[in-house]
Amino acid sequence: MSTRASRRHQPSRKVALLAMGGTIASSVQAGTGAVPQLSAEQLVAAIPGIESVADLQCRTFRMLPSTDVSLSDLIELAAEIDRLAGEGYDGVVVTHGTDTLEESAFALDLLVQADIPVVVTGAMRHPDLPSPDGPGNLLSAV
Repeated sequence: MSTRASRRHQPSRKVALLAMGGTIASSVQAGTGAVPQLSAEQLVAAIPGIESVADLQCRTFRMLPSTDVSLSDLIELAAEIDRLAGEGYDGVVVTHGTDTLEESAFALDLLVQADIPVVVTGAMRHPDLPSPDGPGNLLSAV
């Protein structure tokens, strides 16, 4: 196998996944409906071949519905993103609930000091529904 062909199968980017909860990480719980309970590792396990896209470090940062994400959560998240950038990560993907995803992305744009891509993604359909959109959204974000 040529060197060029070998590179195609090995991820060249170091990306951190920080999971915050939301519909993308929700599963149906009897009596309460869908609630965030899937870890970052569980989200990634649902995506065959994602390891060929990037060298991915997964961390469950919070496990909240997006309406419960506070400014202090976002300040801590921004500090974690800056720390990861300092450790040499090429980018960060944040999974988040869609109700306040836009507001959180805007806050992170103001708060993060590092000059690396930060992609915030979520899902409208939780993993227990037919055709969930989370795995495809997460793969595209990475």
